[in-house]
Amino acid sequence: NTYATDDYFAILSDGGAMLNTDLLNIAIGRLTVSTQQEAMDVVRKIKHYQKIDTLNNTIGCSINSSNSVLGDWRNKVVLVSDDEDNNAYFNDIEIMASKIEQTKPTANINKIHADAYAQQSTAVGERIPAAESAIEERVNDGSLIVNYIGHGGETGWAHEQILTVPTIQNWSNLSSMPVFMTATCEFGRFDDHDRVSAGEFVLLNPNGGGVGLYTTTRLVYATPNEWLNRYFYDTVFDLVDYKAQRLGDIYKGTKNKFAMYSADQNYRKFALLGDPALKLALPEIHVIIDSLSSDTIKALSELKVFGHIEDQYQNIYNNYNGKVYLTFFDKKTTFNTLGTNSGSSSSPFQMWKNVIYKGKSTVNSGNFSFSLKVPKDIDYTYGNSRMSFYVENGNIDGNGSYESLIIGGINANAPNDITGPEINLFLNDENFVSGGISNNNPVLIAHLFDTNGINTVGNGIGHDIELIIDGDNSSSIILNDYYESDLDTYQSGKIFFELSELSPGGHTVELKVWDNYNNSSKSDINFIVVNNEEVELSHVLNYPNPFTTNTSFFFEHNQNCNFLDVNINVYSVSGKIVKTINQRIHNEGFRSNGINWDGRDEFGEQLAKGVYLYKLKVTNEQGMSSSKTETMFLLK
Repeated sequence: NTYATDDYFAILSDGGAMLNTDLLNIAIGRLTVSTQQEAMDVVRKIKHYQKIDTLNNTIGCSINSSNSVLGDWRNKVVLVSDDEDNNAYFNDIEIMASKIEQTKPTANINKIHADAYAQQSTAVGERIPAAESAIEERVNDGSLIVNYIGHGGETGWAHEQILTVPTIQNWSNLSSMPVFMTATCEFGRFDDHDRVSAGEFVLLNPNGGGVGLYTTTRLVYATPNEWLNRYFYDTVFDLVDYKAQRLGDIYKGTKNKFAMYSADQNYRKFALLGDPALKLALPEIHVIIDSLSSDTIKALSELKVFGHIEDQYQNIYNNYNGKVYLTFFDKKTTFNTLGTNSGSSSSPFQMWKNVIYKGKSTVNSGNFSFSLKVPKDIDYTYGNSRMSFYVENGNIDGNGSYESLIIGGINANAPNDITGPEINLFLNDENFVSGGISNNNPVLIAHLFDTNGINTVGNGIGHDIELIIDGDNSSSIILNDYYESDLDTYQSGKIFFELSELSPGGHTVELKVWDNYNNSSKSDINFIVVNNEEVELSHVLNYPNPFTTNTSFFFEHNQNCNFLDVNINVYSVSGKIVKTINQRIHNEGFRSNGINWDGRDEFGEQLAKGVYLYKLKVTNEQGMSSSKTETMFLLK
């Protein structure tokens, strides 16, 4: 019958007695840290969540390595339901989705209904691996809010363990951390001396996880959970003085609504794990559509979009310059749950799922435009599409949406096209050459081009952007959601996708891509994975070789995103060191940039022509090293 609550400290009115109807007078939250290092990690996360820094953004070291917290992840809300109790949690999530569509139409809702994925029987019970993977992917991709309703406990979500502590600890989303709302039992029980709860690990993860949680400290019940979740969405998107609210004010407002209209003790068992003074990363300015080239668009037709930016007061933002991002969806797609558990039934639900186009355009003096080609693979029935916009200038961001454009049918007069897309593949950066070495978690980079654009819609059978690793067609990976067009064009774009947990040895990846006319192309790349616990060097060379006045030293390695100390000793054929070069480098990829040498000795004198040896040694930050010796020829 006991429970832990911080509400006790926030009820300050005269006569306050922890009654169910007593209101919170101040915002309050808790950082569940036990050590100095945990405190430093959590404070660093809080500061980073507010950080606006677009400098030194890199993609090679990690998909989520950008220093900037700006991004269209701020438009996303992930809703997750358990598969138990006669569709109760499915229905709750559908209610929340409807409330979000009404109160925040700019939000892109991604539903993960556990019962929409197949269960598998294992030695330790039923599991839903596809749902677990979907949650992991959506959190790592970034989301403003992640909301779970269903059974749970101190070790995770659902009897099928669709979220576990190891998964939480492996999240790497520092620049796109969500706020969690978990209407489940004991997920954030911070007063258990024998265990750190899963909710606490969400906050304590130094590499990401969540920046805050509205979560539970004890057993809670389904009906009041749903009520509180409703009040959360009545509060979280409200602007105060045209600004997003702080987490503590959202907590206070949600709880006070519950106290006034529902007044059940259940809500006292919810706590805010996080900084109550931290402002939610809600975009505050507006993207407005001015005109379209047509009010109805067909497959294989070109669409032009014109719009402008407005400030938080809805005045035209004439001096705003930046980038606007567009995600263009085909009509809503209908899915069905499976009704796997006893008492549950198959139920339909809808999402904006199939992306027709994802790209970005320049904003000049508050105005922007897009041009795009509609894929042949859209659903030809006529209905409303959805455009989701995100805009940022490195400092101020905003969003918008538009659902009045009708899409369907096909343009019978479209010009012919029988040529597939151009594909160029790399690992980690554009310096990589097929056959090189890599660590076991490289980032695949694909540069794509087609005159009529790349097909990402996912409606046509077999017409997806498909990645095949080591010829395993049965385990191919669909990369439609990872493609984004380049700035101000729909004809070219890029894919960044991390290949994880690759075994040491040789590997081949093949990428198949379709254009909007359903012409396909394939390309592959070979590489050798070397365990990055040891420094490995390959293809050590100097170019040009022979040389006269200048040459550069190159090498491949498996230590990407690590600072490396490079030592090069040049020897005469008699074994005397005639030149020593020391340089510290940092590469996103596995191939170094050239280290230049002018052919002179330590005293600046030109060396005589002839044969020279050089020993190149590389040492990483952990003190591990490797070296190779090669020959070069100096001509005069």
